[in-house]
Amino acid sequence: MGDIVDYRRFLKDELLKRQKKNRAYSLRAFARDLGMSSSRLSEILNAKVGLSETRAAVLADRLQLNPEDKELFVDMVESEHARSSVLRAAATERVKNRYIDVPVLDEEEMNLMSDWHHMALLELIGLEKTDHSPESYAKKLNLEVEAIHESFALLEKLGYVQKVNGRWVATDPVTTTTNNIPSSSIKHYHNQMLEKARTALYEQNVATRDFTSIVFAMNSEQMEHAKKRIRDFRRSLVQELEAIPGKDQVFYLSMNMFSLTEDAQ
Repeated sequence: MGDIVDYRRFLKDELLKRQKKNRAYSLRAFARDLGMSSSRLSEILNAKVGLSETRAAVLADRLQLNPEDKELFVDMVESEHARSSVLRAAATERVKNRYIDVPVLDEEEMNLMSDWHHMALLELIGLEKTDHSPESYAKKLNLEVEAIHESFALLEKLGYVQKVNGRWVATDPVTTTTNNIPSSSIKHYHNQMLEKARTALYEQNVATRDFTSIVFAMNSEQMEHAKKRIRDFRRSLVQELEAIPGKDQVFYLSMNMFSLTEDAQ
């Protein structure tokens, strides 16, 4: 559920997923599997009633979510329905921290956002010590000025930037890329970044880059656990570095883990 930021959307998507597998699967069948009446489920999906923390945990178990996704599902419910503003704020912050990576987009938006420089430009406009002209942005990203203007038009359309006193600033949406979804646009984005990494390996000074790797064996059933540890480390490091004043460059952090053996699916 890496691309979901609303628990109702997740439930609706889960229902659609099951209906694609079985055309006879209905809202009533989904409600039965969740342990509630179809009328109650309909009210939840249509935002007429909410869920308690306890009920959210029960639904997560019935949906057979892994521990991490169960925690996220409950936090999404709590961010909206917790009894106190303090608890709602804390849950909202936990959800936000989960989505610190890069913007979450549906497939249509992701097709537009598949080029690497849009996200780089979004970070570049936040630098403290730089010339904030389109010409300067183009030089720093090795792009044509026209590409910068087109990127800003796209980012504005999607709600990522706005002009304040004649200068582009980020609107700071709570977003991230989809996880575990084989999107062709996401693959295109990662392929572009691999090409950038290859260039950096040969052309950038070692003081401004870091390439390290290790080959090891493990139980493949621990892959989800490994992904979580990698995500936690990545978010923690980015939060730490972004909190330090004096930002003057935009960096890309990538951690890749994949099987080297032929029987991987």
